[in-house]
Amino acid sequence: MEPTSLRARVDARIAAELDRRLVDRLVAAGGRARPAARVTSIMMATLVYLVVAALVAGGAVLIVLGDNWVQRAIGFIPLAPVVLLVRRRPQDDIERVDPAAAPEFSALVDEVAAVLGTPAPTFIGINHDNNAYAARTGVRSRSLVIGAPMWAAYTPAARIALLGHELGHFSHRDVVHGRYVGHAVQVLWAWVYFLTPDGLVSTEGRSPVFATIVTAPFRLPLLGYLALMSKVNAAASRHSELRADIASAQVAGTAAAVESLEIDLLGDLVDVAANRAAVDPARPHLGVEIRKRIAALSSDTRRAARVDKETSRVDRTHPPTVDRLRLVESLLPVQPAIEMDDRRMAAIDAELQPLLDRGFKRMADGYRYVW
Repeated sequence: MEPTSLRARVDARIAAELDRRLVDRLVAAGGRARPAARVTSIMMATLVYLVVAALVAGGAVLIVLGDNWVQRAIGFIPLAPVVLLVRRRPQDDIERVDPAAAPEFSALVDEVAAVLGTPAPTFIGINHDNNAYAARTGVRSRSLVIGAPMWAAYTPAARIALLGHELGHFSHRDVVHGRYVGHAVQVLWAWVYFLTPDGLVSTEGRSPVFATIVTAPFRLPLLGYLALMSKVNAAASRHSELRADIASAQVAGTAAAVESLEIDLLGDLVDVAANRAAVDPARPHLGVEIRKRIAALSSDTRRAARVDKETSRVDRTHPPTVDRLRLVESLLPVQPAIEMDDRRMAAIDAELQPLLDRGFKRMADGYRYVW
């Protein structure tokens, strides 16, 4: 979606220029990068945690040493942010891959992890999103979740590149940084929420002027700090995505990494193919239709998408996909460390098919019904 306001357009223009310069620096340095944005975002998040620790300590003092029940009740208020720090990612719509039922796929993930020098994920799942992500859950758990439509759209080589990209986030400790800073951002948003008059005592849905003015000295600095921290962390996240693209090429080879990014630019075609299949009375298989739609495109059509979608990106934490392509193609070509033959990929597809089918069913239901 193109930015609409003047401020959003200026921010997008600045971010695009910074992304281009970052790619240029990475190319010049052979893929090595300076972690300035990451270090800055960690320092800003640490300050939030120190404030949380101070508030929790003060609340504990009130609970233990309070003279009456009112003081003790107030002491529980600073403990609220702690709930945000221990909250787990909901996994209701994720189908878990059982290693015993999918030995070939689990072995492939282990191979990719070994190439990158990182432990394999402790949880692998399939969902219905046209996306994939790596995350830390709990103290030692590592989650890898792959969207069924993305798996269907990718060729065997591109699938290895996808695994290399996501596990590259583990090898570069991106998920540790993301969780550390992400929880701090959630705490800041919680404080902003509690300091924002919600208009319950106002008329016609307008917030009380007096309450807005009284809370402004506390709320506005938090909003400013949150905005600055979000921008710095977004820059660090875009940096992490570029390094994960390099890991993708390291595992699957330059050609496969390029192919996976070119398919990413065709996300709207994946969506159209799935939508049409979902509402077709004949009920064709979504995965088959997605694969046929992508396979029917010529290489010229895929490359033309670079021009049509020059500013396209997954979200603000990702650089534009064309810049990611420029990085991978500008570095020295890399041969694949892992190659996949048709027999093995067919075995992997057979192992994952029941989970993929459930993901496609959820995806189809999303097109057919309004919840």
